[in-house]
Formats: sequence, C-alpha cells, structure tokens
Amino acid sequence: PNTRLVLLAQDLEGYRNLCQISTIGYQEGFYYKPRIDYEVLQKNNSNLICLSGGLRGEVVQSFLTEGPEKALEKVRKLKEIFSDRFYLELNRTGLPEWKEINQFLLEASRITGVPVVAANDVHYLEPDDLMAQEVLICIGTNKTLQDESRFKLGSNQFYLKKSAQMRELFKDIPEACDRTLEIADRINIKFKMKDDSG
Repeated sequence: PNTRLVLLAQDLEGYRNLCQISTIGYQEGFYYKPRIDYEVLQKNNSNLICLSGGLRGEVVQSFLTEGPEKALEKVRKLKEIFSDRFYLELNRTGLPEWKEINQFLLEASRITGVPVVAANDVHYLEPDDLMAQEVLICIGTNKTLQDESRFKLGSNQFYLKKSAQMRELFKDIPEACDRTLEIADRINIKFKMKDDSG
C-alpha cells in the first residue's frame, strides 16, 4: 500500500527540492497517484524537514504490517537521509491503535535518537465541522450517511486543536509539543511575489 511522509521546506532551496520531488513523483512514479522512492529523497532532501506521517505514514504502516524491527529499519533509513531533520509523529486522536503505536514510536526514539513531535491528524477546523466532513466523505465515495459500510474517521478528534489543548493532550511528553515550535523556528521561507527590478 502507498504510505505517506510529511515534507516541510525550510527555505527557498528546500521549496525547490520539494517541487523537484513532486515533479518526479508525477512524471516518473505516477501510478494512479504520484509516488517517490528513497533514491529520490536521498538526492533531493536538502533543506527539507521530514515527519513520519500519521496512521498511513511509512514507519507506522511498517510497524502495523511487518512489526517493530522492520519499522525500526525505516526509522534508521529516514534518519540516514534526513539526519537531524527527521521527526517521529505522535498522535492522540482517540483511535485505540495509537496507544500501541505511540509506545513503539517513543521506544524507537529512545533507540535511534530521532526526536518525537506532537501531531494531530486534521481533517476539519472546528469540532462542530465533523458532520460536514462526514458528508464530504460520503459525496467523495458515493455513499450515504446511513450506509454502515461507508468510511468513517473513527473519532471526533480530527479538528485543528489549539496549543493549550495539545499541551494538555501531551502533558506527559511536553518535549513533543516543544518540538512543534522547534520545527517552526527552523522554517524561514519567503516568496518573492513580484519582480522589484521594475
């Protein structure tokens, strides 16, 4: 199955690399969806920050389908590519599988030295937007709300949480929240919107 990584551009060079990765994914790796491999990441990772992704992330999917040793191999590989620009995403969205996943990610962090960061899989802005999101999913999958076989997010926690809410959610791992600020501080990208030369 396709897995995901989150790539963040630190600056204009990182943005160019992100565009290059996207172009390669569409031109050379396209198969229903754009795809890239480790070789592409190895060649174009400069000035990019990488997060392990949520439930569909490379590391988590490997943990769930192949076990902790294979997932640790993925962590080591991504650390080899991104060095200190790679972070393991912890999530607490109310899905029961995250308890075991987060325990593994914390252990993987201890073993490999890759830092953890608090994340939240966001699908809508406010808690009250859940029903609108459910309707959008139904429209996109040609299902009805009454259809029990339709895709469901699995909890009501997929909204954009405020800083204080995230701090409360991860109060036992405050450094995971601190890392969100660390990542934000590492990003300094400015786009030139028009040519100033006249």
